[in-house]
Amino acid sequence: MILTNIVQNENEFSGSAIIGQGTGLCGSGPFSGVIRSNGDISFTIASNDSNCPNEPMMYIGSLHTDGTMSGTYTVGGGDQQGT
Repeated sequence: MILTNIVQNENEFSGSAIIGQGTGLCGSGPFSGVIRSNGDISFTIASNDSNCPNEPMMYIGSLHTDGTMSGTYTVGGGDQQGT
C-alpha cells in the first residue's frame, strides 16, 4: 500500500491510497483518518476501483518514528483481514 497526496490538519489526514497488484487486495482510492499523539493511526480507504466490491478498507496501527507503519486491515464486514 502506498499513501500519496497526504494532507494533514492537526491530527486528521487524508489523501490517496494505492493498493499494489499481486497483494490479493484491491480498493485503491481516497482515504481519511486520524493520528493520535502516541503514534496510533487509523484510516479508511473508500475504494474507487471498479474491479472491487464497493466496501471500505479500514486500517488500524502505529506510525513509527522512521515513517513506517505497522498494523492490521479489515475489508468490508471482515471478509478480508491481514497485517
